[in-house]
Amino acid sequence: VMYLSALGVERKYSTALQYFSLAGHQGHTRALFNLAQMHLGGLGSIRSCAVGVKLLKTVAERGSWATVLLDAHRQHIKGNYDNAFTMYSRAAEEGHEVAQSNAAWLIDHSYVSDHLTLPSSSSYPLPSTPTPEVEIID
Repeated sequence: VMYLSALGVERKYSTALQYFSLAGHQGHTRALFNLAQMHLGGLGSIRSCAVGVKLLKTVAERGSWATVLLDAHRQHIKGNYDNAFTMYSRAAEEGHEVAQSNAAWLIDHSYVSDHLTLPSSSSYPLPSTPTPEVEIID
């Protein structure tokens, strides 16, 4: 941050980029966010929206809601597969790819009760009025 914002040192984007990269590889989420901002703005590197967006996606996936994934994993380890599946499914609906994969894996390996994966007839009600016939015009 010092080299990015010139706090007590000369502003040097390449050095800031290097330090943010090192911290990001160590799992520092704030560093990944700053690194994304630098790539999006072309500070210290060639501007790259693709790299910036990828880094921002990583930051978003590390949000506080990601604890649901940890809880789901704990349920899986304990053998509470239905609970794990329910938690993974909720995270999957939010767009978390790992949760999607884990929910699918539980289904593929038959760890989930059928009542959680098979739609009930009330989930997809039939229309109450008949479908009108379509008139074909030549």
